[in-house]
Amino acid sequence: MSDRTKAVIYSLRALAVSALIVIGIAAALKAVVAASASLYLPYNLAVALGCIMLMVGGFFLVFMHELGHAIIAVALGWKLRIFNVGRFSVRLTPARALFGIPVFGLYCTGAVYVEPPQRPRWRLGSAAISAAGPLIEIAFAVIAAHYALEAPHESLLEAMLWVFAAIALFDGIRNLVPRVSPGGHGTDGAHLLAALFDRNYERHELGMRVFGEIAQAKRPRDWDAKLAERLRASAVWARGEAQTHLYLAQWHRDRGESSAARTALERAKDLGGADEEIRIEDAFLAAYEEGDGSRARRILKTLHSYYALKLPSYWRTRCAIALALHEPEEALESYERACKAQAKWILTTAQDEEILEELGRRVSALPVPRKLVSVQA
Repeated sequence: MSDRTKAVIYSLRALAVSALIVIGIAAALKAVVAASASLYLPYNLAVALGCIMLMVGGFFLVFMHELGHAIIAVALGWKLRIFNVGRFSVRLTPARALFGIPVFGLYCTGAVYVEPPQRPRWRLGSAAISAAGPLIEIAFAVIAAHYALEAPHESLLEAMLWVFAAIALFDGIRNLVPRVSPGGHGTDGAHLLAALFDRNYERHELGMRVFGEIAQAKRPRDWDAKLAERLRASAVWARGEAQTHLYLAQWHRDRGESSAARTALERAKDLGGADEEIRIEDAFLAAYEEGDGSRARRILKTLHSYYALKLPSYWRTRCAIALALHEPEEALESYERACKAQAKWILTTAQDEEILEELGRRVSALPVPRKLVSVQA
């Protein structure tokens, strides 16, 4: 079967799945309208139920948005690696589900991480996947508005359906408007335009495949050999490639090549020096590999976001700094917090586990902190 035939088959499958999703939304809303029209509730109970349904509706919108991305990706033959909504995350290979630190960085949104198939014309699939989430929300808004017109006039159900429709329409359009944040993260609309018109978008494919290896909990030196070679040969200096050089730094560090890791990390800093992951990696390399705890602490003090302070990599770095500066109490506390954070992190790899074990051995070799001595006495 030719690549063109496969592309047509996958596209038809994606269209069929999209139609089924829309039909399912319409049927569910119709059932809600029919049940609510014949249901009488006291006013106070109705208001309380309405507030609960509005909160659930917000979660439902995020879930449907991400589910749209995921289903179209699978229908087009892509590999689904991570599905995340708020603090709930699912990793497919190896299978793991947890309620912990959100992958995307915000507690009120979600993320889907997919890996493209090994065939040409994957850019069209990327465009379709990017558009799927916002279009599902817009379809939901149209259907909710349709049933709002059929609901009893001036009823709680009518008001809630109009609110759902407005929120879904606003969020769908907002995600379709192409915008890129200073950190390099873009909306679905930005990814859609890049996939269709950016001549250099193929560079993005390398980062997607590397993340596919990370999402499978593989340590960097166990990544696919051809993929690692492509990563090492990458010499792209575009701003959007800072993440690729960060992956390269982690690959070199896992192989014990500290000098090469530092070189790759300096490139990443030049391309996106304000990125929090890059600064955490920079501080960790300085403290863990180079023993420069003072410099690492200065780097880490530039992090101020609430999300960065929740990451296990942040607390591993804090522990490495305390070890380099011979601060047993700080080392022990940071190690304990790193263990707790890593247990809540869906992207934990074999390398992360090994680093945490090594930090634990170094912490246990330190003198017992004074506060523990007083407790034991």
